[in-house]
This record gives sequence, structure tokens and C-alpha cells, in this order.
Amino acid sequence: MKFARTKVTSGAESPSPLRGRLMLEWAGLILLATVLVVTLTVTGATTRLDNGLYDFALRLRVRPPPTNIVIVGFDPATIDKQGEWPWPRQFHAKILNNIARDRPKSIVFDVLLPSKGTESGDEALRKATADAHVVYLPELLDEGGQGQAAHLLKPKPEFAAAAAGLGRGNPTPDSDGIVRRAVLFSKTPNGRLPHLMLVAAGRQATESARAESGRFNGADEILIPYLMPRGKPEGAFELISAQAVFDNKVGSGYFRNKYVLIGATAPRLLDNYPSPLTGAAGMANVEIDANILDAVLRGVLVRVAPVPAQLAMSLGLIWAFCVGILRLSPRQLIVQGVGGGLACLVGVVILLIWPGLWIPPGPLLITGTLLQVVWSSRRLQAASDYLGRELADLQTRAGGAILPSGMRPGPIIGDSVSRQVLLIEETRERIRGLRRFVNDVLANFPDPVMVVSARGRILMFNQAATLLAQSLGRSTELGSQVQPILKDLEVAAGDDPQLWPPPTTPGAEAPRGVGPGGRILEARYTTTGEAHGQARGWTIQLVDVTGLVSAMRQREEALKLFTHDMRAPQSAILAALAHSDFQGVPATLRDSIEKNALRTISLADGWVRLAQAESAEYTFEPIDLFHTLSDAADALWPNAQAAKVELVVPDPGREFVVEADRGMMSRALINLIDNAIKASAPGRSVVCALAQAELHGRPAVALTVADQAAGMSKDQRERLFKRFAQTTTHGADGRNRPVRFDSIGLGLAVVHTVVTRHNGRIECDSEEGVGTTFTISLPLYEDEEAAHFIAELAED
Repeated sequence: MKFARTKVTSGAESPSPLRGRLMLEWAGLILLATVLVVTLTVTGATTRLDNGLYDFALRLRVRPPPTNIVIVGFDPATIDKQGEWPWPRQFHAKILNNIARDRPKSIVFDVLLPSKGTESGDEALRKATADAHVVYLPELLDEGGQGQAAHLLKPKPEFAAAAAGLGRGNPTPDSDGIVRRAVLFSKTPNGRLPHLMLVAAGRQATESARAESGRFNGADEILIPYLMPRGKPEGAFELISAQAVFDNKVGSGYFRNKYVLIGATAPRLLDNYPSPLTGAAGMANVEIDANILDAVLRGVLVRVAPVPAQLAMSLGLIWAFCVGILRLSPRQLIVQGVGGGLACLVGVVILLIWPGLWIPPGPLLITGTLLQVVWSSRRLQAASDYLGRELADLQTRAGGAILPSGMRPGPIIGDSVSRQVLLIEETRERIRGLRRFVNDVLANFPDPVMVVSARGRILMFNQAATLLAQSLGRSTELGSQVQPILKDLEVAAGDDPQLWPPPTTPGAEAPRGVGPGGRILEARYTTTGEAHGQARGWTIQLVDVTGLVSAMRQREEALKLFTHDMRAPQSAILAALAHSDFQGVPATLRDSIEKNALRTISLADGWVRLAQAESAEYTFEPIDLFHTLSDAADALWPNAQAAKVELVVPDPGREFVVEADRGMMSRALINLIDNAIKASAPGRSVVCALAQAELHGRPAVALTVADQAAGMSKDQRERLFKRFAQTTTHGADGRNRPVRFDSIGLGLAVVHTVVTRHNGRIECDSEEGVGTTFTISLPLYEDEEAAHFIAELAED
């Protein structure tokens, strides 16, 4: 039974140390990026950057200006007419009366009037406030500081009692002084104070507006969605001079159903603050409140995403970015970084414009930029280090021991890139020298040699190949096909050999063709590299084996002479001796003739077997050595019985699987056991045993054949495995008569040849008067699958 040889390989190769280090650095980068995003988001370290981006994005938020909000401003014209602030209370009372006459929805007096200096008009202002029914007054919240508690600056009690409502009227700048946020509900010692605009909108709004304003009761702070002026230098809202209202120059009904905000608009009154739209130039507080009122009335507010939502978005995008940097090329990485940053900015702008949600992109942009820089730098450094190592190694190994070093004396000065450029130049020169060396070797090679691509195009050739091609009428020019040359050799051979494409079966016999002059050329192929299991090209050497083939033919004729021409006459002699005509021949003479005839036949058989052992193609397969040994012993059992020799083959109790040619190994064991039987006297025994051993550091099996014969001398042992090393043994013939055998000296040579070709070793231990032990050591077969299969067969 034959077993197919199998090679078990793992489905995945273990990662190289370089890839393992890369993955470790990548994991560390993800961890650092996560920590950085969380830290920047929670601590607000990117607030200035986020504010700048918000200010820019806010300019892209386009909304039509409202028509129901009017600002009555204390402008320069009013100051010129009324003089320096503060003005008489009667002035403010008349303005309220003139506006209230048109029945507006609300009047917000966005100025905290001083409590002293103009008390004479207090009653007029109180009455005007009460008669209007829709006047709302501010309370200013002093945040305190330096250990002082926050406190409210309120209007005079009589004004507060006459007003429709009170609310916080002063803005809350950010840390950079710009007013971006409105605090809808402020914490005061007396509770939560609503913003003045929230109160004004809620008290006099319609039912839908009142319900809309109720949405903001749960929010303490919003971002102010400022309106762009869009070509109006005075602002986005309608602005009427307070002096014009005082002089009754505004048309009747102008303020009907409108929200009227009265406040300072002249810069001289110092009631303006920096805003995202105006920067340090500032925007009047009354206009800031108008933006807040418009946002509350329309329900168009900008909310800052909660910190958990910011973290979820930022971490998700950062982790996706990290997956990308591991898989993308450097160019794709740059595209991802730039494109991702722009997409992030566009995304936050869209969220700001449409649903009014602001997600600060600073942590994401900073972390992504750092990731891009760090990872690109690390990959560049790793690539530079790898290129430097490989160039240095290639520069050392290019040409190796056959080319002198091309390094310039002294150290290479310059940065890493300059050093690598110099190394590339040095390596290129050495590779050129190596190519010239290869060309010189090919030129002086006696056999035709051609280097071809996988598709058979000639890449290199020597002079012998050119001469061969010319004699066939073919060409060896670079890029030409090698197949026509090989095809001519195939046709000349006549027995249909296939020289192209090269044989792919491992161990296949090299094909032969016939060249000019009847020369027999053997094509020997060597791959010049492999990619994905396919040969990149071939080196073809056409070896002239004419002399070898002639010698093999002579050897075959000699074997034919031994197997037929020598054996047939000796067989005829033996047949003649048995004829009745030779019965009168003296027995001594007849025995001598018979002995020499048998010796000649044995010599012929031994020579043929030795020739087969040396030159035959072995067919290796996994076999159980004990089964082969048992078969050999069974074949020689009649011989042992005739010689009255006990043949013992104990069962080792396990399988010893070796890779061997079953027929050759069986012949070797038969020769060895037959010699032991012949050497043993009647009544003795021959023991054949198997045991675990070691050969060249590998697991092996030791097969011993031990007899109890007379043994051999030192001189006999020294020439034991040589051809025609004759020895004398004593045994019994076929009629159980004691005889003396003289060995022809080929049997042990056959055994030695077979064992050697099986990568084994044979040893002899002999002592005169005690006996001889032959030990054959063979490597065990290491294919566990086949060994297990053999064990199962043995159990069955």
C-alpha cells in the first residue's frame, strides 16, 4: 500500500516583529488620541479655537431680518439735542407715551435709569410706564468678584411696580470679552432671574409664541444666533432715533404690534460690547438684546451639544480616522486628513445653520492634526530606518565575497536622506559590477545557458547558447522567444520530449533533445525567483550528456550480458550434469563443475542487483519496517529450516514507519538475513529485532540481524562492504548436508548501497567465536498523519 506524502501548513503565518511593533504603536496611538479628545473636551482647552470657528460659521447663517422688532436708539442726534446723559425723566415719559399710542406688543426700556438727580420727573415716568401696560424694565446682575457676593441693581420701586415685568438686562461676555451667549435664567440670592427678552416675549406673545418660548425654560444658557446686517451699516434691525420719536416725527401706527426696544446706540454712551459679527468695534447692548428677542420669538436658538454627545462624535470620527491611517497609503492619508478636516468644518457649519446645534470641533481638529503629524512622521522615520538598514545590508551583500567593497573611505556626512542617496549610488555600482561578473561567468560557461522570463523571453545568454541557436538557424536576441530553439531540439530527438514549458512535477526526469552533430542535450531548469507560488523566470542549462548516455547504454549491455549471456550457459552446464550420460563422471569432478557454475550464476545475479541498487530510480513511500522485515524472514524461512537454524523476529510492540523503496529495502534485508543463515551452524539462531534509536540528532529505528556464527576477523570487517570482498561461511545445502560457502562479495555491497541511498547507516560488530551483528539505522518518517493511518491499519 502506498501513502501520498502530505505537507501540513498553517493557514496563517505568524506576524513578523515589524508588523507586531507597528500594531503596538497603532494601539498606543489610539489610546493617546482617546485620552487627548476626552481631556480637551472636558477641560474646554480649545475654547478659543472653537469660539473663532463659531464666529466664522455664524457669518454663514443667513436669515431675513425681522419686521416686528424696532430699536429706538439714543443716537448721536439725540445726544446733540438733549445734551449729555442723564436726561430728564419727562423725556423718557414722552417717548413711552408716543410709542404706547400705537399699541405695540411690548416696550423694553433697556436702560437702568439713575436713582438720583432727576426726581422731579419720576411721577410722569411712572405714570407713562403704568399707562402703557407693556413696559419691561431691566435688572442688572453684578457678578461681584474678589470675595463679594453677586447682587442685583434694580430700578426704583415705583418704576418696578408700574412695569409689566422685570428681567436681567446686562449681557454676559465670554473669557475673551465677546458676547456669544445669553443666560436665560441667572442664579441670584432671591432665586432664578429670567432674561429680560424672555420675559418681554412671553408676557405679550400670542399663544403659539408663548408655547414656543416655553421650550427654553429648561435651558439656562444659549448661543445667540446673530443676524448679519446685510448691507445695513446701522445693523440688522430697524433703528429709529429717540429724538425723532420725542418730536413725534414717526408716522402714526408705526409701532403697532411690534416689539420696541429703547436703549443706547451711540458709542459715546459706552453701552456696547464686542460681538462675533463686529469684533472689538462692538455692538450696542440694545441690538444684542434685539437678536436675543428675535431668537426667542422665532424659536431659532443655537444650543451647544452636551459633553457626552461631543465625546461620542469626536471619538467615533477619531477612531475611524485611526482605522484609515493604518490602511491608507501616504498620499491617501494626506487626502483623508485634509478632506476629513474640511468635512468636519462643513458638518459643524451645517449643524449650526440648519438645526441650530453647535458641536465644538476644536478637540477633533487638534487631535486629528496631531495624529496625522505623529503617524506620518513615525511612518516616515520607520521607512527611512528600514530603507537605511536594507541599503546598508544590500550594499554589503551585493556581490558578497566576489566583488570588492565600494564604500568610500571615511564616514558619510549629511542627514539621513543624503546618506541613503549615497548608499543607493554605492549599491547601484556594486549591482552593476555584479551584473558584469554574471555576464563574464555566463560567457565562459561551456554549456549553452539562457535566462528567460516566465513567458519564455530571453533575458540573458552566453556565447555557447548563441552558437547553438545559430547552428539551428535561430536567434538569441534579447526579448526573443526560447521556444523555437527548444522545439528544434525536441523534433531532432524524435521521441517527443517536451522541453518547454519546464516540467513542474518535483523530481521529474530532465528532458533531453538532440542538437547539431547528434549531441544529446539535457535541459536543466532552475527558477530565478517565485511570486505567489509562480516562477518569475528560468535559467536553462543545456548539458551535453552524449558521453553519459553512451556509458549508460554500455552499462545496460553489460547487464544484459550478465543476466542472459552468462546465466544461460551456466544453466545449461547444470542441466547437463543431471543427465544420465554424466553419471559416470567422478563425484568430485561433478561437484566442482556444479559449484563453479552456481558461483557464476550468483556472480551475475549479484552484479545486476548491485547495478540496480546504485542506478535505479527509487520510489519512496511510508512503510512499516517491521512488516518488511517479517516478509523477508518469511521468504527465507525454508532456507533456515534446511540449515537447521532458528530464525527469530520478535514483535517490537509498535510501528516503526520509515520512508523507503519497498522492493529495494526488502532485497537488502533478504541479503543480510540470508548471509546470517548461511554463516550459522546447525542448531544456532539468527535474531532480527527493531528498536528506537537516534541518527544525526533525529529519531530513528535500529534494525539488528545477529547470528551465533564463528564471527569475522578484523581484516574481513575492514573490507566487508567492498565489492568482491569474499568471505567463507559454513552452513547446510538443500539436502541438509554441511557445506562450506565462499561469498562472491556483492551481497553486502548491495545492502550498503541501499541503506546509504535511504540516508541510513549500516554497522558491523563481530567477534570471532561469538558471532556477528549487523545494525541498520534509518530515520523515522515524520509525517504524523501517515503514521497515524498506518497505526489504524495495524489495529484493524
